[in-house]
Amino acid sequence: MILLQADNEKDKSSFLVLVIEPDNLERMKTADPITLRPQSVGGFIQPIKYPANFGVLVAFESDVARLYELRNDAGALVEYLSRGYKFNSLDGVRVSAGDKVGSS
Repeated sequence: MILLQADNEKDKSSFLVLVIEPDNLERMKTADPITLRPQSVGGFIQPIKYPANFGVLVAFESDVARLYELRNDAGALVEYLSRGYKFNSLDGVRVSAGDKVGSS
């Protein structure tokens, strides 16, 4: 798993990028979840600087070597992970457990 947390001072936003690698996915298939815990209890998550403008990107990537090449360049990593992104009806729409997919 690759976890990147950063703040954008220009637009006063914070974001978290979580990349699931193949071995993580295999673990998750057996009900072994990934847990993200705050630093205060020994985890990796830092306090969110701009909680009102906080975003999360969760991605799966099988090319682990490429991820580690990009891990020190947040912009390049996000661009690479988003290379297949397609806007759909659920983007930007709050969905609850009772909602039907595709309805608004």
